[in-house]
Amino acid sequence: MLLGQITLNISLVLYSFFYLPQLLYNIRYRRYADLSFYFHALLLLAATADLFYGFGRITQWQYRWISLLMFVCLMIQHGQLLRASASGCKRRRQLLGLTSIVLCLLGLLVWCLLQASVHQRLFVIMGWLERLGYSFYALPQWLKNHKQGSVQALSPWFLLLALVTAICDTISAWCFSWGPSSLYGAPVTVFFSLLLFCQWLIAYFYPKNSRCCDV
Repeated sequence: MLLGQITLNISLVLYSFFYLPQLLYNIRYRRYADLSFYFHALLLLAATADLFYGFGRITQWQYRWISLLMFVCLMIQHGQLLRASASGCKRRRQLLGLTSIVLCLLGLLVWCLLQASVHQRLFVIMGWLERLGYSFYALPQWLKNHKQGSVQALSPWFLLLALVTAICDTISAWCFSWGPSSLYGAPVTVFFSLLLFCQWLIAYFYPKNSRCCDV
């Protein structure tokens, strides 16, 4: 139980600036073309679904704060990607379509929160969708990195934070006997986060067959 409390506190601190390294990395290197659309889409949709779960089912302000902060960070990245995409190209159409989906979901969220007592099942479903998105978001980027032979899209500090927070979430979930979405979803997140981080490490220390940015 003590271990779970420790990892929970660590998670709270790390999640407070979880996506900041990636936003700064985007500004510095502008590797938008190397960033997988599906990586971004899964993260943004998961963050949107987490707003349903956090504000509909969770009473702790810490959880709500982190879910809102993550959503804002990903919307900033969404704006970065939109600005970098050429008018009329496939990627821009995908991003605009994703924008429409997120706006519709936000409208649905407001409507559901006005009648929260009758939409508890929807909030639970959104909790599962949030967990699925956060569990598998790293896979599309890993595949794109492998295909391009490049790991330039993501900040290594973000990758490290993603791995550490996923490990902390897993420990906390099992120590506190959280719901099955956390008990089994968090270890999946650890696996794919580790996969992506190891891919970056291999490219950094053995750069012969891949391209890697400076840290």
